[in-house]
Amino acid sequence: MRRISHFIQFLFAFPLIVSFLSCNTNSSKKQTKGETKTFVASLPVPEGYVRFTKDGSGAFSLSYPQTWSIGENSNPNVSVILIEPERVANFLTNLNVVVVGANQSVDEVFSQMTEDQMKEGMPADYRLIAKSKEKVNGKDCVKLVAGYSMPGNTIRQVQYIVVKEAASLYFITFSMDAERYQLEQSTMENIMNTLEF
Repeated sequence: MRRISHFIQFLFAFPLIVSFLSCNTNSSKKQTKGETKTFVASLPVPEGYVRFTKDGSGAFSLSYPQTWSIGENSNPNVSVILIEPERVANFLTNLNVVVVGANQSVDEVFSQMTEDQMKEGMPADYRLIAKSKEKVNGKDCVKLVAGYSMPGNTIRQVQYIVVKEAASLYFITFSMDAERYQLEQSTMENIMNTLEF
């Protein structure tokens, strides 16, 4: 349980690293054609979205706007980084997915996610804005909304922690400039509503 706790602390700091890279890089790989395998979304895929599929351990599939690109990723713990092309105050909205093997329920995850724990490794002004238990596309999850500052940006982070049959936790983290938070609501919902295991 202690190992999972330390890994969860890494997961809250990792979006900060991705956020920093989104401020300072243009390197990404454009995916022009979504991969389609054995996954079928429960809800219709929105028009203008393409499919991403990860096979093997921690397999999942989701759809994302075709204008977004797949970012370069050298971290083996991260399944994918997706980046929106529109820069706001030198920041690119991004999404990353991390899969962790863990035998925990949504209730256990919810009770473990304290603001003090999430602050470790984050900027001093990191604050938890909202924490809730939800269902996304029929899947139980914990949703965390947080905010923090980076040079030139106020960041809003939305993290969904989805439990897959109490065997895996899927950390799906959206990071964006706070100015884009309301504009990105439908995109986040569309992406999450296409998530399949």
